[in-house]
Amino acid sequence: MQKELYQIERSEVSLNISEGAVTEVRRKHIVRSGCRVYDGGKLGISGVFGEPDEATWQAAQRALTAGLSHPEPLGALVRSRETGVMPEERELLEQSEALLAHLREECPGFVFSNKIVALSERVRLENDLGRRLDDRQSGSFLNLVVKDEASPNVFDTGIGWTSRGNAAIDGLEAARRSLRAYRNEVPMPKEKLPVLFAGSFLSGKLEGLLDVQKLESGASLFSGKMGEKLFSGALTLQVDRRPESWLPFFDAEGSVLDGDTLPLIENGVLVRGAADRAQAARYGCMATAAAGGAYDAALPLGLGGLPAHCTDTFLCRAARRSVVYPDRRGLRRRYDACGGFRDTGADGLSVPRRPACRPPAGIQLPRQRVRPAGRRLPRADGRRPARRRRLDASGRHHRRLNGSAITSKTCLNEIRQVLLVILRLWNRSFRGRRRSGHREIPARGSAPC
Repeated sequence: MQKELYQIERSEVSLNISEGAVTEVRRKHIVRSGCRVYDGGKLGISGVFGEPDEATWQAAQRALTAGLSHPEPLGALVRSRETGVMPEERELLEQSEALLAHLREECPGFVFSNKIVALSERVRLENDLGRRLDDRQSGSFLNLVVKDEASPNVFDTGIGWTSRGNAAIDGLEAARRSLRAYRNEVPMPKEKLPVLFAGSFLSGKLEGLLDVQKLESGASLFSGKMGEKLFSGALTLQVDRRPESWLPFFDAEGSVLDGDTLPLIENGVLVRGAADRAQAARYGCMATAAAGGAYDAALPLGLGGLPAHCTDTFLCRAARRSVVYPDRRGLRRRYDACGGFRDTGADGLSVPRRPACRPPAGIQLPRQRVRPAGRRLPRADGRRPARRRRLDASGRHHRRLNGSAITSKTCLNEIRQVLLVILRLWNRSFRGRRRSGHREIPARGSAPC
């Protein structure tokens, strides 16, 4: 029987911002410990807040009876990594107040809220086989919600910045650029343009398709296409556990990558699927350090949150003339009261308002077969349908009453006609009473008016 400890320790100082000023300081220190016991290809897990004791390990041993299958833990390896510096509380507070003062003075007409956070997170894994992995990530992030005082919206844009030091210092210039870009309106291009998506959006769409289990079972669009070129040669999608990703260099199983990166799609070619150790043993492939899950839970495939990077040349070339999909690091979406939007970014790009029901230029929506009201639906063999069915503009079927389709528009017209008739009758009665000199007759015993 082998024992393994998976522990996450997080220290955090959070400054709450309201109406452009620091209103609250919160401190947090949480230790979460997951105790794992391996025996005969089975895994038992128990978790606790704080340091584990003997009772926690006994609970993990009892959990072996659940019959959760999992490979034995990995062998000896000692490695540690420390990245960034968590700013002190006083420094963070002073610099945050200075940042807000600069923004209020240089960019009037905006109201700032949300928070600025400094944090330090340590993840470590130790087992009886001599594996000792320790990763510490420190830094701070700025996340401000911006409200334009002239706008009726709850918020209009946002400022996000992440730093390995003090984000309140490093993010000042980025905040200035973002607010200047917000005021910079440019005409919407009329020609069709390619659409450029952020890397996080791309990885979110592809991670489910790159699961090795789906690839092998035929449940993925890429099944049977291993080694084929499916994308542009400038596209590379990779599992990234370098310090820039803000992830530990190992996954929840303790798997480590050479160079902390591993491509899944390289130069447009699908080279491998994402797999944890259990899937790697089942399908005869390599583990990609992609195991996730909570500290006290099983270890499923966990690609969610893993950054997927495109090559810089691809992004720079496509961004020259593109409609850019906003994300937290680039562009920001400004929502208007009428439902339109305007994308603004640190580079000064700004797209004017456009109705929300219409996609931006360059975005091709799937064509739907919609027929006007009263048109028949053709059959697959080309013959006329046996029954006559009515469709409205949205393509929905409606019951027929006296040979005509019942639609919401028809009902509204009927209600309008009834109300008009009632109004005409009331006006006619009122005018008739005035022409006849009608007057109320007082009751008996009362004096006339």
